[in-house]
Amino acid sequence: MSTSEKQNPVLDSIRNDVRIVGTFMRDLTMHVINEEISNFPVYVAFQGEISIGKPMFSMETHHLNWNYNASILEEFVKRGVVVEDKVEEFMETFGDPEERACIFVVTQEAGGFVFVPYEIADTEEGNLFMPN
Repeated sequence: MSTSEKQNPVLDSIRNDVRIVGTFMRDLTMHVINEEISNFPVYVAFQGEISIGKPMFSMETHHLNWNYNASILEEFVKRGVVVEDKVEEFMETFGDPEERACIFVVTQEAGGFVFVPYEIADTEEGNLFMPN
């Protein structure tokens, strides 16, 4: 991971949120997988308005830096956020959903996928992946 990623305030704020709601994210992820809704649950982190996913955690209610909606990879493909020919690559990068959350972070400038462990020690970092 580059030095710029380690000092990225957006990623730091996401990691701080996951420290607060990571256990709930893992529980929801396992529910989505166990109910065979999808093997690839995705959370959407945003601070404004967004129309993807279903609301899960709000900045106000949960005292977070971001609002979080719950979605699935299939919705991202349907909306063209993840293009068909990148789905296999995305699935490989996704890793183990029991160990880390897949979060699509939407800022005013862009959107990108971040994979963050549900349980974060102060020295751990999440891995950033942005499909083309």
